[in-house]
Amino acid sequence: MSSTHPLEYYKTELADIPYMAYEGSNAYFIPAEAINKRVVERVLEAFRPQDEIRFFDNNHFQISDPGAHVTVHKFKDSFVYSLANYGWSSRGQTITDFHLIRYILKSLPELKELCIYPLNVDITRERTHFYHEKQLTLVETYLSVSLYEVNGSYLLRDIFYSDEYFNVLLNQIQTTAYENRAAGLPKIIRELLNEPLELVDNHIIIK
Repeated sequence: MSSTHPLEYYKTELADIPYMAYEGSNAYFIPAEAINKRVVERVLEAFRPQDEIRFFDNNHFQISDPGAHVTVHKFKDSFVYSLANYGWSSRGQTITDFHLIRYILKSLPELKELCIYPLNVDITRERTHFYHEKQLTLVETYLSVSLYEVNGSYLLRDIFYSDEYFNVLLNQIQTTAYENRAAGLPKIIRELLNEPLELVDNHIIIK
């Protein structure tokens, strides 16, 4: 774990990426006009476990004030994020770098900046996928299966031998195949049903 001052650390690790710093703050700010897929990848590669990424999700449905503030921590080989705004907050849940990159990019152009804050955090608990119904945008249905867009990614929902909903986030290969029309929803469903799936707290997780 690096003990270097956060501003100096990220100025070194992300030397070719424009940034902003405010007097009296240890936070590292990357302006929206500098953010693209490669920049976000670089940020996640350099991101330290003791720090926190923050950005604003303007697309989140309004609960109190419009939108949601998103905070991200490093957890094992993945990340944990949570949402909050005035008077409410969500539980933390895990997210892969692939899905996190899509989430951040979806927040453009309303996103003003990507912020990295130095914190002392201890993320010890992994969460499964959970979304409020109002976050989901229906993309396609096939038989009892529905495909939704959420935070720039695709969520597959079905009722598998139960009255409970199960949620599957399409991984990078499945997402690319679907968006390139190399695989339709029926093919993806068949592949999923033939894959070993881990069931955790009534959620199917693709490894």
